[in-house]
Amino acid sequence: MYDVEEAATTYATAARVGIDYIVVGDPERRAHPGVEQRFAREPELLPLVFHNDALSIYEVRHQRQ
Repeated sequence: MYDVEEAATTYATAARVGIDYIVVGDPERRAHPGVEQRFAREPELLPLVFHNDALSIYEVRHQRQ
């Protein structure tokens, strides 16, 4: 989920398996360079709900039915 080119693919995977939030901390930043920039391109699907120097949390916006 962290290494895919398009954040929409990350969203689709997370939504399909029922993930509500994705956490990005130092380990993810080191292992997956650019992950936060990719997620930032899809704020309607993966809005940033929390950020500080230690971590960022993105909500997986599930479609309302």
